[in-house]
Amino acid sequence: LTYQTLRRRGESHRVQTGAIGSILGHHPQAEAPSENMSSLISSSGRDSSVGLYEDESVIPLPEIDRISDYILHEKLGEGHFASVYLATNGSGERSALKVIEKTRSQSNYITREITAMQSLDHKNVLKLKNAELDVPYPRPDGMLREVILLELELAQGGELFNYILKCGPLPEPFARAYFLQMLEGIRECHSHGVFHRDLKPDNIVLDGKFVLKLADFGLAAVNPSNNGSLLNTNCGTTGYQAPEVLSNMAYEGSSYDVWSAGVVLFIMLVGHPPFRIAGPGDWWFKAVSLKKYDAFWKAHQRAPITKVYPEAQSYLNSIFVVDPTRRATVEELIASPWISEGSSEVASGLPDDEGVYEHMKGRKDVMDEQDRAAREKLARQQRQNQNTYDPYAAPVYRNMEDTSDNNSGSDSDENYDEKELSLEANEPSVALTGLSPFRFYASESPGELLDMLSAACYNQSEQSTHEPPSVDRTTFQLTATVGDPSSPVSLQVRISKSVEQLENEESALWVVDASRGANGTPWSFLHHWREIVTAVSHMGCEGAGIAAHDKDMMSFQMPQPPPEDELLDLE
Repeated sequence: LTYQTLRRRGESHRVQTGAIGSILGHHPQAEAPSENMSSLISSSGRDSSVGLYEDESVIPLPEIDRISDYILHEKLGEGHFASVYLATNGSGERSALKVIEKTRSQSNYITREITAMQSLDHKNVLKLKNAELDVPYPRPDGMLREVILLELELAQGGELFNYILKCGPLPEPFARAYFLQMLEGIRECHSHGVFHRDLKPDNIVLDGKFVLKLADFGLAAVNPSNNGSLLNTNCGTTGYQAPEVLSNMAYEGSSYDVWSAGVVLFIMLVGHPPFRIAGPGDWWFKAVSLKKYDAFWKAHQRAPITKVYPEAQSYLNSIFVVDPTRRATVEELIASPWISEGSSEVASGLPDDEGVYEHMKGRKDVMDEQDRAAREKLARQQRQNQNTYDPYAAPVYRNMEDTSDNNSGSDSDENYDEKELSLEANEPSVALTGLSPFRFYASESPGELLDMLSAACYNQSEQSTHEPPSVDRTTFQLTATVGDPSSPVSLQVRISKSVEQLENEESALWVVDASRGANGTPWSFLHHWREIVTAVSHMGCEGAGIAAHDKDMMSFQMPQPPPEDELLDLE
């Protein structure tokens, strides 16, 4: 069905952001759903607007679909009820388009997200550019469904988390600069009665000039009167939740956001979270709750962890206060001398916008060089191995588990049609250039890669009750849930053409990109992705082997518990 056909069957309800509140209805005090409902309103566990492009204005992008006045390009993220695409709007501008399945049960939750975002206009808050309601869109079976479209500002710099993951913690001056931007965005939200309640590195993105933006307001509470009413919904991401929220107490949204922001600052400075969970059973939180800050920092400063100077420690101590009424406020944190002057050992003022840009551009250049080096290393290995494999000459995907001679080259269980599995009939889309720590390159065919990845994911799940990985051989994507059933990690893997292959059809270089779904933390996702990549490399994929030996990504881990004698010191 073409969009013109859909328009004849039902006009979409299009609204500009300034009019959203009046159309959706004004909710003077709205709370978001609990954490298990976040997938309804978030595109994925990762932010929905991330770009990661060298220069998105010049990269040729394939058109994969159209909806309303938007041309859809690459899919940026996917959740249970929403997908996010790189899109071009009617004015020719690139943006991130969130396509949300519309159901009666979701309407109130989506209303809160839109109401929160349309009330905010600040350089450190991701902008909602447009929203469309009741948009007809065809299901895979050809039947029409109604979706909601949210056009978001495109964060070309990507997630802040990626820069820390690949290049390590930020030097203190730049951590201070970004934390100030974060605080100013939070202050803007709170001044309009918007409390984010899911602040974490995944929801902090950067624009093309590396300016910080708060994103993903799917769990925000909205109270425009800002009358100090307490909130009750236990929502957010476990590692960033304030102790009063985890204790199921009524809480102030502002104090909750301050605690979560402190966790993010700690990650900026150190490279991993301060706690596993701000609750019973966590050694680091126990130290904080007993006000044993010296023991807390001693445990965290074991080599080779980046040093956090005393002034920075004191600043964070004022945030990590269990009693929310004694916790530092946003205004107090902004006015602190540590923000403007820094620690005495560093003796550095606050970097200006140009200084931040130059530092982050340097990090991006390093990441781009790592990406280029990985491609070149694989190409050299291909030449050394005289690898002349042509994916277009092998139209049928093979099942790794089928090793019998009489079934070689076909999937006996699925009985696929060769024409349907031909790369000439179904080709992967083109991967955009950019920085992604969860990417590797491979010379195997997309079908072989899907089989390898499926087997590796299955092995990560064989001791659990998770469903087997789901493989879509028409879009060259795989979705899976791995890990322990009590703490599952969902992931999506997409195979696409490299830019080199776009420019040279004789090249056989494919891009394998992974992203985290709605379940799991960045650290648990990283752990399982490392295991999957390693397993794929053991199956003979040289590109995965190169990624498995990426020391920058593979060394990023959660801290280990302190020695037993340090545990006893807290008693």
